[in-house]
Amino acid sequence: MSSTTTAAPALLRGALLGLTLLGSAAATQAQTIYGLSTTSNIATTSLVTFNATTPGTFATTVPITGFTAGQAIVGIDVRPNTGELFALGYNPTGTQAQLYTINRTTGVVTAIGAALTLNLGTTTARIGFDFNPTVDRIRVTSAAPMAVTTPVVRLMV
Repeated sequence: MSSTTTAAPALLRGALLGLTLLGSAAATQAQTIYGLSTTSNIATTSLVTFNATTPGTFATTVPITGFTAGQAIVGIDVRPNTGELFALGYNPTGTQAQLYTINRTTGVVTAIGAALTLNLGTTTARIGFDFNPTVDRIRVTSAAPMAVTTPVVRLMV
């Protein structure tokens, strides 16, 4: 009888784990991932989408337009608090960084606030951009010896 009472919690844990994994699989199947695709000379940058279960197949490819001449879009991320898709533009010559929102359908960007002077290095490679969802701050990292964390509100003024 004692083996029955000890087996029941183990079976329940196994069933709950199975349901959790099943729920995770369903969430993964429905998840849309956003990415960037650029030509070799960064003349054209496109917003691409694909399903998490088929990452090798783009569902959509839309050219990103409207960003400042001389800049390259170096990172994108979804702001968890609002669901908006943000992009970071960077001009390594002028060390100017600009925050944008991206229209997911048209690829048109809208500048948020004024450009900032950030020395992220002399190349657009190795620049990281993401949101910290806990404190709703943007993190920017690069190969240059600096990292920036700033409230989103500061960049929108």
